[in-house]
Amino acid sequence: MQTTRKEILDILKKDGEATVDQLAQQVALTSTCVRQHLGVLEKEQLVACREVRRKLGRPNFVYALTQSADDLFPKSYHLLTTWLLDEIKSKVGQQKTIAMLEGMAQRWADSVSSQVGGNTLEEKVEGLVGFLKREGHLAEWEKVEDGFYIHEYDCRFQRVAQVHPEVCSLEIRMLAQVLGTSVESLECMINGQGRCSYGVSSGNHTG
Repeated sequence: MQTTRKEILDILKKDGEATVDQLAQQVALTSTCVRQHLGVLEKEQLVACREVRRKLGRPNFVYALTQSADDLFPKSYHLLTTWLLDEIKSKVGQQKTIAMLEGMAQRWADSVSSQVGGNTLEEKVEGLVGFLKREGHLAEWEKVEDGFYIHEYDCRFQRVAQVHPEVCSLEIRMLAQVLGTSVESLECMINGQGRCSYGVSSGNHTG
């Protein structure tokens, strides 16, 4: 990202919101130049503008980060998740931890199913991959002789799964619940492969 725009994002992250003039003073540029940078950031949906009316004079326009911009800053959710699983395993053991993950997979499937739709298995696979894409994942599907393949080229759980590989079962179980058929793992990124691929069986689809 262009250095000045990154500096503007950093200021808005720290201060919460700022006017063009306030930003111009902090980055040592003209207000016109800052507006040009803000225009680019707005098009990229990284900042949003709101009008603040004053008793006298023209209203102020203040800028703040969007959720998309906030996501650019480092997060350590994987560390928290890893620590939680470490603690749960130490307290209740491996089997109860796996049972807990199964319950989480069911909750996940329930939240996804309403957004997938479709009557046939092929329609459900297409809808599910469409949902994954809308969430920002790089995914695709293909029809094969005995069912379908779903390929994902990014893994939401990769850093946690490197320590706790059993979390991979979350996605497999979610896919199976949403599609109403058996799903098996064919390729896995934590095993050094370039994607996570799943085989979706058409033989026992419950419809």
